[in-house]
This record gives sequence, C-alpha cells and structure tokens, in this order.
Amino acid sequence: MNKIARYLNKNILGEVDIREAVRRHFSCDSSILQIAPEIVIYPKNTKDIVKIANFSWQFSQKGYRMPITVRGGGSDTSGAAIGSGIMLVMPAHMNMIEESDMRQGLIRVQSGITFKSVNDALSLSGAMIPSYPTTANYSTIGGAIANDSQGVLSGKYGSTYNYIDKLEVVLANGEVIQTGRKNRKQVNKLKGLSTFEGDIYRGLDGIYQDNKELIASISDHDKSGYANIKKACLPDGSIDIMPLLVGSQGSLGIVTEAILKTEFISRSRSAMVVVFDDFRDISEVLDSVVEKDPCIFEYISAETFIRASELGREYFVQGKQILPNINGGVLLIAFDEHSKGQRNRKLKKTSALFSDNVDILMDEGEGADSILDLMSITSVVYTTQNNEETMPPIFDGAFIPRKNIIQYLKLVRELSEIMKIPTTIVGNVSSGIFTVRPVLKLNTLMGKQKTFKMLDQYTKLVMKVDGYLAHLSGEGRLHSNFVSLKRDEKLTELYKRIKHVFDPYGILNPGVKEQNDLRNIIKCLRPNYYPVGQIVFKSLYK
Repeated sequence: MNKIARYLNKNILGEVDIREAVRRHFSCDSSILQIAPEIVIYPKNTKDIVKIANFSWQFSQKGYRMPITVRGGGSDTSGAAIGSGIMLVMPAHMNMIEESDMRQGLIRVQSGITFKSVNDALSLSGAMIPSYPTTANYSTIGGAIANDSQGVLSGKYGSTYNYIDKLEVVLANGEVIQTGRKNRKQVNKLKGLSTFEGDIYRGLDGIYQDNKELIASISDHDKSGYANIKKACLPDGSIDIMPLLVGSQGSLGIVTEAILKTEFISRSRSAMVVVFDDFRDISEVLDSVVEKDPCIFEYISAETFIRASELGREYFVQGKQILPNINGGVLLIAFDEHSKGQRNRKLKKTSALFSDNVDILMDEGEGADSILDLMSITSVVYTTQNNEETMPPIFDGAFIPRKNIIQYLKLVRELSEIMKIPTTIVGNVSSGIFTVRPVLKLNTLMGKQKTFKMLDQYTKLVMKVDGYLAHLSGEGRLHSNFVSLKRDEKLTELYKRIKHVFDPYGILNPGVKEQNDLRNIIKCLRPNYYPVGQIVFKSLYK
C-alpha cells in the first residue's frame, strides 16, 4: 500500500495519508457501522479525482480492485460514507462557490462545500436552497446530492433533486462529463462514441427499451436502488444521467461540481403548536392541514418529550410546559408567506380545523421562534445518553402514506412495547418521512441481536402500512438487504444492470445499494455508537 500511496502522492496535488489514526478517524460515519479505508486522500481539484479514478480503473483491469468511497461531512446514517480502499475527503479543498447568477437563480459550487455555507452566501440576495437537511452545518452539497437529502421545509419545497440544474461528474474510468437532458438525436450521437460515456448511453438506452413497463411501475416514493431511472430515461427517447446520480450514494459516479437552482423564500414565519392526548383528536385533520400548504408540519411523539424531561430538559411555550400525555404527541405547524396578514389568516384557519380536545398555542416573531425551537429537542434526546445506552439512527427516514400515519404510529408503539425497547418518533407529516430512534446497548451481544431483530420487524411494519424503508436517504449498506424484501426481483436485476453499466469493475462504493451477507454487516458493527461530526440541531435559517 505504501507503493500505491507514493505513486498517488507523486501524481496528484492533494494530500495522501495512510496513517492508522487518520484511517481510524474516517472508518466511521453517522451510521452504526465501521469500515476503515486503506488510503485517505484530500483531492485538490477535479483533475486529482480523474487521476485517482483512472488509476483505480487500470488497477482493476489487471485483476486487482481498489474501491473508491467519496466522503463529505460523514453525516450519512446508512453506512454509505465509509469503505475500504481509497477514501476521497471532499471538504478539505473542494469547498468553493465558483460563480452565481441571481438573475437566473443559479449558483455553481464544488461538491465539498457545506450546505450552510451555500445558504449563508445566498442569504445576501434573499435566496436559499430550501431542501437543506438538519445536518446542514457540516454536511456537504455532494452528500446531499448523493442521498437526495431533505429537511424540515421539504414537505412544501421538495428534496435536493428539485434544486439541481446540472452536475459535473467523474466516471469510474476517469472521464469527466457534464449532465443535461439529451434528446433522441443527441442520444444516438452519444451512443456512437467509442468512449465510456458512449458505453453508458448505449447501456441505459438498451435497459430502458427492454424494461419500459417495469420502469414505469416504480413508485415515486421508492428511493432504493436506482429508482430515478424513471426520471433519467423518458418515453420520448431522451436521457439525462443526472437523476440517476442523485440518490445513488456515490455508487455510479463522483460528483465534483453542481449548478444549483435557488428560491427566494421568506424567512419570516408564523407558527403554532398543537398538543394532543389522543390520536383520534388529529386523525381526521392531517390532510386538511397539508392543504393549507404549511412550510413546516412536524410530529413529535410524547415519548420524545418525556425522555427529554427525564434527562432534565423541559420545554415551554408562552409559559406553558409542553409535555403531552403518553398516548398523545405534539404537532408543529408554520407558514412562511411574505405577508404577515396572510400567515396569520392561515394560522387561524388551521387552528379551527382541530377539536376542542387539543391545546393550541400560536404566535409569530419571537414567539414563533420559541415554538419552532421545539424541533431542537432531538439533539438533546439523541445525544444525552449514559455510557451504555445510545439512540442510533437505524430507522431514520421511512416514507409513510399520510392516510396510514396514525396506524403506523400505533404500530411502532406496539413494537416498542413488545420488544421492551423505548423509542422516540419524529416525522414530517407533509412529506410523510418519519424517524424512529430506539434506545439500545450496542456494546452487548443482546443489544446487537435486538438491533437486527427490530430492524427486521420494523421493515415488515413499514411494508404493512404501504411505506418505504429508505426514503430520507438511500439504503446504503445497513438497509440494503431489508429494502429488497419489498422489491420485485426483476427490479433488483434491473438495478444490477444499471450499476454494471456505470461501474463494470465495482470500483465505486462497493457494498452500497447492494445486497450484503448479513454476517459481514454484523462484523462491521461499532461497539459504541456516537454521531460523527457536530451535534445535530434541527434548526432553521432565519
């Protein structure tokens, strides 16, 4: 490995590091898994990545595989930001804003820049990219693209995919391409190229022509595998590679730059908190609230507030403590229209939807901030644990159809009681994305057994309510075996073909979005879980 490190050091501008302490540091992301890379590289520019990819490609052609894993801030919870072989750490150097054009509402950035840095820069012109995740302070644009990240505003404004115009991508063999939709005539021309890009267009067109009906059947809520093939290849014969790369978790190509679309969104918000003691008090109004088009519509379980109270943290709004009955929970609803009067009218109409059995507190300005600050409760509950207990992100981001949300919440509570594992639940009602955090002891054999038993039971629970396990991000390594339980075998084979078209030697993030031997996953379990990076606060740009 020293010879490889020396060779790479000689041929690139960035730094190459094989020290054990550095490799150990990058062996963890925010998942419960641990895999140490053999070489850590901080690429200086796209040319560095081209040389590294080309080296790995040629190495593989000789029968030796040197995998490449791309890493941003390490906030991935599915084990997709770790891997053996070469790790490319993007934020070290490739963290710049290249240019912006606010007349067109576009900004060009390198993939290693943090989401917060981009939105901070955009705030000077009153714009933003509203799909920022809760980890925006340290997670990168490249990571957000890889996972098609979403955040608290995504129920109204959509995921990161909605804000991507074009991407610059280094392919597995080191070729560089710029994405964009190509019409049928352009596709035919690209298919005639003797390059790897030509191979990709030939492969994708063939896959689409052979599987039109199967591709059309893919659910819009399924983000596992390469479900965006449905958006990449259209019936008119046009192809855009960009949708396939979004949500691919670095397994199809290495994104080096992105041109992003921005929005001019009000940062003023009016908010309300609804405290209820029985699901029957809210079950009939969820659809009606969503129809009011709130920018935030969050659910926080009673267990979350109770656990925070046990840890010494209490929450108050307008002098009233927020601590719902164990059978209830809390809804946070906010509107962001530019007109204060319009926001207040929406608040009043929304509050009128609820029965007299709930407590409603609403305000705007500083009062709205105090209500929305309730979302930071997860940072307290998830990180303030004793030395043995932890709340790992093994059930983050399932999609639940709105009509089945109440059933889902009840089933999760039943599962928690049956397995005697305390859990907290938070979710975005508008987007249908819910996160369950169990209290586990990963440093014990029983704790590890409970982890995978509960993961199996939770997967079946999500399937029972017609949901999808991996929606907030991809399935990575951790969920890859479990998402396949719901997937048609023909679709699994289709995704394997797509992977082979882009990565015939299995260089790019192998083991991610692929079925793995469960025994190997268990071997990769971390003995003690702690989140990588900074503490996650569910905050809002103001």
